[in-house]
Amino acid sequence: MEKNIFWLENDQLKEIASSFREKVEEGLKHENAEIQCIPTFISPKTSDINGKALVLDLGGTNYRVATVDLGQGSPTIHPNNGWKKDMSIMKSPGYTREELFKELADMIVGIKRDEEMPIGYCFSYPAESVLSGDAKLLRWTKGVDIKEMVGQLVGKPLLDYLNEHCKIKFTGIKVLNDTIASLFAGLTDNSYDAYIGLIVGTGTNMATFIPADKIKKLDPSYNIQGLVPVNLESGNFHPPFLTTVDDTVDAISGSLGKQRFEKAVSGMYLGDILKATFPLDEFENKFDAQKLTAIMNYPDIHKDVYVDVAH
Repeated sequence: MEKNIFWLENDQLKEIASSFREKVEEGLKHENAEIQCIPTFISPKTSDINGKALVLDLGGTNYRVATVDLGQGSPTIHPNNGWKKDMSIMKSPGYTREELFKELADMIVGIKRDEEMPIGYCFSYPAESVLSGDAKLLRWTKGVDIKEMVGQLVGKPLLDYLNEHCKIKFTGIKVLNDTIASLFAGLTDNSYDAYIGLIVGTGTNMATFIPADKIKKLDPSYNIQGLVPVNLESGNFHPPFLTTVDDTVDAISGSLGKQRFEKAVSGMYLGDILKATFPLDEFENKFDAQKLTAIMNYPDIHKDVYVDVAH
């Protein structure tokens, strides 16, 4: 039986973990490190939580909108589970900020809202948190490339657009990464002494709490103490033991050398991984993770070697 090139021995996994730790420590000391370790200047509340907010979630594939009422001791979401829209159009060449904002606003208009409310914006792309609670876009990932937004604030321009185009005033906006949102959500169960926010979907990323005195790159004038929520941007980790298949996927990705860990494990690239594993076989041009899932769900109608690799 041929060796599975994706199999990792325990010693290799330990080496990957050690390398990851070293890269995280480097990111806590310096800007522009491989693993960026971006502090978030939003602290979760643990008591006296009440009020209403509009919540937005812009991910790698979907956009979700809802209102959340925290006034009754537990959150009430309207509509149930929120509204969802496929936003794959964001990946179209030449897609603009104006087009994005219009798409976001069109769904918000249909949501029942109070006369005034704040916005919580879960934004699933690398962005540097600023003290106001907004964030500055560092770069796009997951196939999106709206160039005019890079280096700009994420929340304030959207807030201004919504207040201009919607009939109800929004009082403010806070922007946080999806891993930070997951991290905060875990705090509802206080029976643990450590927490990790983990995303494995279209892309992948992690977040955790790190003591402020361990984050050497923090500006001392911020006078931040205690635990700080940190978005690792771990998808950009370049782990040891990547394969020639991973190199092929990287070469065709359009972002050579970036997001190597994300390209090795996340949903957006799984179809390309299978295609690169069998370079002499013919696949559909748009062979994606959904097609790969079909191989796993219906193994009897696919080649055994495809099924083995898919699993």
